[in-house]
Amino acid sequence: MSKRSRKALLCLGALGMTALLAAALPMLHTKNNGTPPGVRTARRRLITVWYAGELPGAADWLRERAAAYGRQNPGARVWLRTVSAAALAAELDTPPDLLAFSAEVEAPPGPAVPLCRSGYALLIPDGEAATARPGSLLGVSPTPDPAATPRPAEADWPEAFWAPEGFGALALQEMGAPAGARFAPEAEVLRRFLAGEPALLSIAQARAAQARGVGFRLAAACPATDLALYGMALGPEGEALLDFLTAEPAQRALSARGLLPALPGLRLYGPDRPMLQALEIALDGGWQAPAFLWPRQRRAAVLAAEAMYRGWGDGVDSY
Repeated sequence: MSKRSRKALLCLGALGMTALLAAALPMLHTKNNGTPPGVRTARRRLITVWYAGELPGAADWLRERAAAYGRQNPGARVWLRTVSAAALAAELDTPPDLLAFSAEVEAPPGPAVPLCRSGYALLIPDGEAATARPGSLLGVSPTPDPAATPRPAEADWPEAFWAPEGFGALALQEMGAPAGARFAPEAEVLRRFLAGEPALLSIAQARAAQARGVGFRLAAACPATDLALYGMALGPEGEALLDFLTAEPAQRALSARGLLPALPGLRLYGPDRPMLQALEIALDGGWQAPAFLWPRQRRAAVLAAEAMYRGWGDGVDSY
């Protein structure tokens, strides 16, 4: 073989090897994911969360905690989707990893745990303008000293006050309220309060009143609520996220949304936020609407409470 022939053969061999390497490169890149040998990367995974119900502030808290979970668990990305009751019933053939639902939602049966809650208090307008400062409902509260947590204050009942139709009678019954309540739709109760009349309001309604510059003082905190959010894991990824949401750091983050913790014994609010502090104390060991059962029990429970309350004396009428 001549020298020129050997050169041509070597060139052809080199070209062949180059072609083989070029063909194998995509497979090598896919196998190693573009990382150097010996370097491990986090497995990328999508964790789905469905939120069903209406609890003011809860969706924002879930969204913030989902982002925090992703930061603490490399490779994890949490997708939060708000679903209606109809969508929840229709799409459960492809369930999420975690379902968060409020007490009035008809959720599929399973082991559920409380995530957070809100509440009601009897408030008396005091005529002073409210501002978003640390001493207000909207202010930022320092972490209270558990050893200094006060006992529930004695109720300061006004002669007459307004309460929402539905849960209002049950709430007043649990509070041991005297006769004097008038019942109306929630929007009308808030309107009466803004006009200067005492009323039983939820935390969200109190915040709305305060945003309009209406100040108030606390008459009594309610030890019962139907404003509860539950969580149910439907897969191993959901179980890990559920543990994260019920742990103390995530529960402490509820204070930024004016929500009450589900973790027993945890105190988030100090005396500079008296309504939230009083509700936290009142609901610790109090009554809250049970998951799964409340949609079917609500009507009967409310009717029984209304009948009992209206039988306590004169002066109770409806709007």
